[in-house]
Amino acid sequence: MRELAIRFRGPDYRELRKALRSWLAGAAEVWQIPEAELARIQPWTEEGRMYERIREMREQVRRDGVEEGLERGRAEERAALLGRLATRKFGTAVAEELSRMLEGVGDPNRIAEVADAIIDCDSGKELFARVGQS
Repeated sequence: MRELAIRFRGPDYRELRKALRSWLAGAAEVWQIPEAELARIQPWTEEGRMYERIREMREQVRRDGVEEGLERGRAEERAALLGRLATRKFGTAVAEELSRMLEGVGDPNRIAEVADAIIDCDSGKELFARVGQS
């Protein structure tokens, strides 16, 4: 893209450069680049500069998505481990209820508290009383 913008400089290629900018802006939307950022870069007339910023934003969106996916995976692994511990100690019914109670909880400290409660408590009833208070 940058090479095209450089090669087609000059007044004869103004419409082509405008089309390139428009295409880049559309591609940025597909890449889920925030609208505020798009609005900030659309007026830029130097296509290479616009292309570089869109490339940076695309990379940031990709990194954010990867990090979010990793964190979601870690939370799911922690929840699965809690379910396994609860199943072994209290049975399937308690583990399923605990899973419903903790749905969407990703805080590592909260997960650790629940794991401690599973180890410390002698019954499902005691576990729910303790986990419900935290």
